[in-house]
Amino acid sequence: MRRSSVSELLDMPSGGDVSPAELANNLADIARLNALTGNTRVLCQAACMLLPTAAASHTVLDVGTGAADWPPAFAAYLHSRQSVPVQMIAADVNSAVLHYARQRLPAGQLIGADGTQLPLARGSVDIAVCAQTFHHLSPDQAADLLRELARVSRCGFIIYDLARSRPALIAVQTLTHLVSRNRLTRHDGPLSVRRAYRPDEVYAIAASAGLIRPAFTIWPVRPFRWLAIYRR
Repeated sequence: MRRSSVSELLDMPSGGDVSPAELANNLADIARLNALTGNTRVLCQAACMLLPTAAASHTVLDVGTGAADWPPAFAAYLHSRQSVPVQMIAADVNSAVLHYARQRLPAGQLIGADGTQLPLARGSVDIAVCAQTFHHLSPDQAADLLRELARVSRCGFIIYDLARSRPALIAVQTLTHLVSRNRLTRHDGPLSVRRAYRPDEVYAIAASAGLIRPAFTIWPVRPFRWLAIYRR
């Protein structure tokens, strides 16, 4: 199955003519599906593995935060395992999404920023996490994202996304139609699979960004997903 270059509704210049209520319901669907399918826990476990163990505090960046469900979930997850303070920073380029995210996170934790041009200094965060955003980008943009995440993170970063395949497409079509009547959820969910990269394609993009194995490694995770970790 060839990768689609068709834009998802929220990536269209007009924002897909999405109402605030539609967007809120779509982001709530995403947060619910992340919890239901185990995506949130996978990311929490991976982030804990990447964080330095002897640090007195942590700074974690979530790029393409979307529903902003992961930062508070990770803060709670980390608190249950370490008595170490963590500063969460969440970034998203979509102003309407940021407006929704403010309901979950304090304004000081949110920044409006494109992941390919982060307004952060080199090595300003311990780790960066980017979940379910990679497929929104062209190969050149994706390479720029990887360079930026490597630049701003002291220890490394995590990418988590869908893997393109026909079984994945069928599964996501079925799941989104079962759990939601939201137009965005039903349209953009399956299209996300069509836009997704396979691990071999991600390795090629990473190599073009100067990130190669073993520092940059990809693992299959659950059905139809992959997790990439870059360690310094």
